[in-house]
Amino acid sequence: MNRHINRSASLFLLLLHVLPLMYLISDSFGCRLEAAFPLWMAGLCLTMWISVSFRHGVFIGLPFSALLLYAAYRHYGQSLVPELTDLLDRITGAYYEHFYAPGSSYLYADGVLSHSLIFIFLGFLIASYMATALSSRSGRVALGLIGSLPIFAACIAVNGRPDAWIIVCLLLFWILLVIGGGTYEPEANNGQAVFAAALPAALLLCGLLAVFNPSEYSYDSQDVAISRRFDSFGSAIKSWMGGSLSETMLLPDLSDSGAPASLPAYVSGWQSGGEMDLTQAYDPSSRESLILRVRADTGGYTYLRGISYGDYTGTGWLPAESAAPGSSLGFAAAAAAGEAEHEMQLRMVAGGEYMFLPYYCGLSSGSDLCVPLDKSSYTVRYHIPRDAGSLHLPEDYAAAELEYRSYAHDYYTRLPQSTGDAMLAVAAGAGIYPDSPGLIEAVAALVQASVPYDLNTEPYPSTDYALYFFNGAESGYCVHYATAAAAMYRALGVPARVTEGFLFDSQAREFTDVRGKDAHAWVEVYLDGLGWLPVEVTGSGAAQTAPAPQQNPTSESAAPEDTAGEEAESGGGAAPSPGTESLPVGLIGTQDNREKIQARAIEFPAWILCVLPVLFLAAFPFLWRAALVHFRRRAMAGRDGGKAAVAIWQQAKKVSRFGGEIPLEIVSCAEKAAFSTHEITVSELQNCHALLEEMTKNLYRGLNPAKKIVFKYMHGLI
Repeated sequence: MNRHINRSASLFLLLLHVLPLMYLISDSFGCRLEAAFPLWMAGLCLTMWISVSFRHGVFIGLPFSALLLYAAYRHYGQSLVPELTDLLDRITGAYYEHFYAPGSSYLYADGVLSHSLIFIFLGFLIASYMATALSSRSGRVALGLIGSLPIFAACIAVNGRPDAWIIVCLLLFWILLVIGGGTYEPEANNGQAVFAAALPAALLLCGLLAVFNPSEYSYDSQDVAISRRFDSFGSAIKSWMGGSLSETMLLPDLSDSGAPASLPAYVSGWQSGGEMDLTQAYDPSSRESLILRVRADTGGYTYLRGISYGDYTGTGWLPAESAAPGSSLGFAAAAAAGEAEHEMQLRMVAGGEYMFLPYYCGLSSGSDLCVPLDKSSYTVRYHIPRDAGSLHLPEDYAAAELEYRSYAHDYYTRLPQSTGDAMLAVAAGAGIYPDSPGLIEAVAALVQASVPYDLNTEPYPSTDYALYFFNGAESGYCVHYATAAAAMYRALGVPARVTEGFLFDSQAREFTDVRGKDAHAWVEVYLDGLGWLPVEVTGSGAAQTAPAPQQNPTSESAAPEDTAGEEAESGGGAAPSPGTESLPVGLIGTQDNREKIQARAIEFPAWILCVLPVLFLAAFPFLWRAALVHFRRRAMAGRDGGKAAVAIWQQAKKVSRFGGEIPLEIVSCAEKAAFSTHEITVSELQNCHALLEEMTKNLYRGLNPAKKIVFKYMHGLI
C-alpha cells in the first residue's frame, strides 16, 4: 500500500510544482497562456510520472508524451519558432529594463497572441526533470530545489510580487519536498508524511498570507539598503562585462502615459499642415519607416482609417469645417448584424495625433474626421460585414444620423461650379447619371480604368487635379484616384470625401509591422441610414476598359494575393505595380478574411482539447494492464527455462500479497533454477504455469470489487 501512496505523492508534488512555476514564468515576462493550458500540462505531468514511477512505464509514458506534444503542435498552428523568438525577446526586454538600463523602455516585438505552445514544450522539459528528481533514491530534496529555486529567483527578480496562489503552491511544494525526505523508497512512509502534512501546511501558508497581505507590504530603510547593494552588485557586473549601451542603442518609450506629439510624414508628402497637398511628388524616403504594429484575430487585407478631408481646393483637400452636428464615425458600428465581434490591438511606434482604426468598430469622438489619439497602445473591437445587405444602423444612432444626414448632403457635395459641370460631362460620356443603378460601383470602375497606376507620377500641370485626371493625365496613384472619384461622386449628388490611412496584408493572431509604404488613400461615401462607408477606387498598372457596374460590394480581401501584396511593395500608394490586377471595385468588406479564419480553425477542432484528456484517462487503465500482462507473459515464456521459472515465482509472489500461498512446486522449481546447474524442463514450466494460473483465478474470485480493480488494472495480475 505504501508503494501506491508514494507514487500518488510524487504525482501530487509534480503537479504542485510545474503548474504554478509555468504561470510564474508567464506572468513575469508578460506571456499569454490560453485557458486549455493547464489540461495540456496536467497530461504531460501524468505521462512523465508514469514513465519514472513504474518499471516499464517509459514504454507508455514517453509515447503518450510525444503524442500530446504533437497534438499541441498541430493545434497551435505550428507556431513554436515564433513563440520561442517572442519569449526570448520578452526575457531580454525584462532584464534590460530592470537591470541594464533602469527607467528605459524596451521595444518588444510582441509578435504572437499566445505563448501556450512554447510553454507546453518548456513545461514538458521541467516536468521531465522534476519527475526524475522526485523518484530519485538519493539527493531527492537537493535535486528538487535545484530544479525550482533558480527559476523562481530569476522570475522574482523582475516580477517582484507574483500572484498569491503561485507563492502558496511553490512554498507548499518546498515544505512537502523536505518532509517527504531525501530518498525515494517504494515501501517507505514518505507519501503518508506528504499527504498528512499537505493540508496543515496549506492552511498555515494561507493564514500567513491573510495576515501579511502583499498589497500592504512596506519597506524600511534596511530593505532599501539591501536592494541598493544588489543594484550596486549588478552595476559592477555590467561594468565588468563592457559598460553601458551606447546612446544609439537606446530604445523608444512605448508606455501608455501619452502619445508623442506628432506623426512623421508617413504619407510621403501628401500631408502638409493638416492639408492634403497634391502638388508634391511622392517621396520614397519614408517607405520603410515603422509607423505602428497591428495584431487581430483575423487575417487578410486590412484597411485602417486615419483621417478624412472636406473641402476640395483643386490642388488638394482641406480639413472639413467644424460645423458638423456631432460625429458620424460611429454610425455603422454594428454594421454586421448577428456577426461575432473581432479584436484588434494597435501600438503606435512613430507617434501621431489620431488613432488608426478598422471600419465598423464604433469608436467616435467630437471630431467628424478622426478619433484623437490619447495613448500609444490601444485595443478595439469591430464587426466584419458579410455584404451590403448585412449593414444596418444601431438604434442608438438613428436620431443622430437623421440630424447629420442633411449636413452631409449639403456640405460633402460642394464643388467649384466648373469642376462639377466637367465631372457631370465625363460621367455622362461613360453612361453614368445621378439616377443610374449601381452608381457607387460604376464610378469606382470608371476611375480605376481611366489611367494606369504609377507611383512616380509627377505633379499635374493643372489647378484642377480631378478634372485633369480624366482629361489629360497619363498616370496617377491612390491620392489622384481618390480625388477624382470623390469629385465625381459629389457632382452626381453623392456625399463623398477623401480618406487616408493604411492598407496592408496580415496574418491572424500575429503582429504586423505597418510602414510608410503601406500608406493609402481611398474614398468614403455617405449612405442614408448607415453613414460613411469606404470605397476602393485605385486602379491597376495598365488602363482598362471600364467594367460593367457591380451591384454587390466586393470584399476588401477579394483582391488577389499577387495584387495587394505588390501594392505594398510598390510604395506609399498601396496600389498595384504595373501589370497586376486592380484592387476590388466598390464598397469594402471583409468576407474572405472570415472564411480564411474559419477554414484554418477546422483543421484541429477545439473540442478535441477536452475530449483527448478524457479519452486518455478512460483508456489508461486498460492500456496499463495490457502492457503489464504483455511484459509478464514475455518474461515467463522466455527461451531460458531458468529465467522463466524465476519469473513465474516472482509473479506468484506478487499474487500472494493479496492473500494466497505460493504452490511448493513453483518455489522448488525457482530454487532449482537459481541454485543448481540442472535445466528446467518444458513439462516443469508448463506445470508451474498451470499452478500459477489456478492460484491467480481462485484468489481473484474471493476479492471484493475494489481489490479486484487494483488486482487486475493496477498490477495487471490477471
